[in-house]
Parts: sequence; C-alpha cells; structure tokens
Amino acid sequence: MMGTKENAQLNCRTTNSVSVFPKRVLSKINYKKLVRQRLPITTWLPQYTFSTFVQDLIAGLTVAMVEIPQGIAYAAIAGLPPQYGLFSGLADGFIYAILGGCKDINVGPGSLLSLLIQSSVLQAGPQAAILLTFLSGVIVLALGIMQLGFLINFFSYPVITGFINSGVIQIFLGQVINILGLTSKSNGVIDNCSTIVNQIYETRKWDTILGVTSLVALLVLKGVGVFGTLHDRPDWSKRRNLLGKFIFGLYLARSAIILVIGTSIAYYFREDPPFKTAGQVADSFPTLQAPSFSTTFNGTYYSFGDLLSVFNITLMFIPLISILEELTLSKTFSKGKRIDGTQEMIAIGFCNLVGSFVGSMPVTGSFSRSTINHASGVKTV
Repeated sequence: MMGTKENAQLNCRTTNSVSVFPKRVLSKINYKKLVRQRLPITTWLPQYTFSTFVQDLIAGLTVAMVEIPQGIAYAAIAGLPPQYGLFSGLADGFIYAILGGCKDINVGPGSLLSLLIQSSVLQAGPQAAILLTFLSGVIVLALGIMQLGFLINFFSYPVITGFINSGVIQIFLGQVINILGLTSKSNGVIDNCSTIVNQIYETRKWDTILGVTSLVALLVLKGVGVFGTLHDRPDWSKRRNLLGKFIFGLYLARSAIILVIGTSIAYYFREDPPFKTAGQVADSFPTLQAPSFSTTFNGTYYSFGDLLSVFNITLMFIPLISILEELTLSKTFSKGKRIDGTQEMIAIGFCNLVGSFVGSMPVTGSFSRSTINHASGVKTV
C-alpha cells in the first residue's frame, strides 16, 4: 500500500512538473518583440507617411513595368502560358510586404526557377508547376520555422555553382532560339544546340532584327546610366542635374521603354505581324483555389505519386535555390546590418504557399528587379 501511495505521489509530482514546464517557457516569451520580429509590417506601418508612399509608388511602378515582360518571358522559359508569369507577381508582393525584412527585395519568378520546372511542365502540364510552388513553399516555410537554414551549408558549393552555370547556358540557348524565331520544345542544352544547327536556315528575319535591336538598345540604355544620377550634385548646374535625372530615368525604365515600343509595333501590325507574339493572354484575375494533387495532361492521368516521380530531384533544388537567392539578396542590400535568415525563409515560404492558390510559379527574390527597386528610391517593403 505504501508503494502504491508513493507511486501516486510521484506520478502527481511528475504530472504537475510537466504541466508547469510549458507555462514557465511561455511566460518568458516576449510576445511584443516576437510579433515585431515575425511581422515586420508592424514596425514600419505606424510610421508610414504620404511622402514615403509617393516614393514607394514611383519605385513600384518602375519595377512593375519591368516585371510584366519578365513574367511573360519566364513563363515561356517554363513552358507555361503567359498569364502564369503575371499571376506570380500578384500575391507575392503583398505577402512579402507583411513578412519580409528587406525593403529593396522584389519577389517574383526568376529565370533559374523557371528553367527548373520546365521539364515537369512539359511532361505534366501547368498544374505540375502550381503543385511544385505549393510543395516548395511548405518545405521552405518548415525549414524557416524550425530554423534549419544552416542545412544549406552542407551542400557542396561547386555542385551548386555548376548547376547554376549550366542553367545560365541553357537559358541563353533557349533565348537564342527565340531571337532567331525558331520553334523548339526541347529542354536540354544538346537538344537546343541541335535545334539551332539544324533549323538555322529557318531563321525568321524580322524576329531576329527585332530581338537584336532590342538587345542593343537595352545595352546602350544601361551604359548611359553612368552619366545620370537620381540625386542633385552640387558640382553640376541646374540644367545638368535635370539632364542627369532624365538620363537615369531612361536607365531605370529601359526595359519598359523597349516593351512599349515593341508592343506598339506589334499592335500596328496586329492583322499580319511579321514576327511571333506572345499570343492570347488571359484577361481575368486567377481563381482562388487550392492546388490539385493530381492532374490529367495530354490524356495521361498523374496521381500525386506520379507527380512526385515527375518532379524527382527538382523538388529538392527549387527550395534550395529559393533560399540561396533570397539570403544572398538580403545580404547584398543589408549594408552591413544583421539579416534574420529565418524570417526571410518564412517570408519566401509563405509567398510560394499562398501564391500556389492563385496559380503562381515558384518565386524568390529577383536580383535585377531588386536592383531597380533600390535605385528607384524605395523606402519600405
């Protein structure tokens, strides 16, 4: 009887200690600090002013004019209809504004991520891209919540560098095919080289002229940017400062300028365009719906297990590249300030997770658009 009584007392003390432990832990949490850390918008929103809004609006419009053609181009790289590239910039900006910690970063589709999902899209269709976005978001978010970002350090740097460089080569060859006006459904370097060699005699003259002219114009406008400035210089006259701002404006808006000119030419020749166009783009907002875990494409049914087989190693590389690009950009624009890697991973994870409900491709921080965002004088996330 004594043994039973002692065991009961021991069990009671154990139960009480177990129940007290989480209470002690929870009582030590600074919830106000936690909210500010995990919801950065609560820090800058109360101090937001109208002048700040004007500067953010200018930067936002400038970046948007670049993101629209880039989104269409990245959708083409991924083998998706143009609207998927546009959908990818809708929800992500709002989510990152709430959770993101770096004011300069613009979140959206990228060339490398688009290339990564290409083979899956060509085999299983657009729903494969949306499911990849959802799963990569879940993985990145889980890694961020568990603060396991350090696991990236165990990946071999030469392997990652080789993988990224091979992606750059493949993207370059794919764009050469587009500039020449050729048609190819291939998704490999050797196949793209073969297409260029075998179909070079089918080069479309006006596609090539428009493509090469646009590239030259972009390079020229980028080069003249060194002669301009966004801020007044005391050693320049008033007229020289105005000219400097105008030149710098051309530098920032170079992609938008080429886009407007190209679109105007295409519209003028809309009855019989001499070059290929993006075709019909959906003129409605995406439907809010959960990603499908199965799909039918080209008469073939793919279950969730089948889709995982289609994704293969891509499912590992997409979260990896997303985290690497985001953290690299955060360090680039931090100007020596401490970067909360966990918060950036949580932000990117949520961007992909929520984006998958509006038909988004995988997204992460964009170096080119973030640079434009920074140069345009953005003040807040």
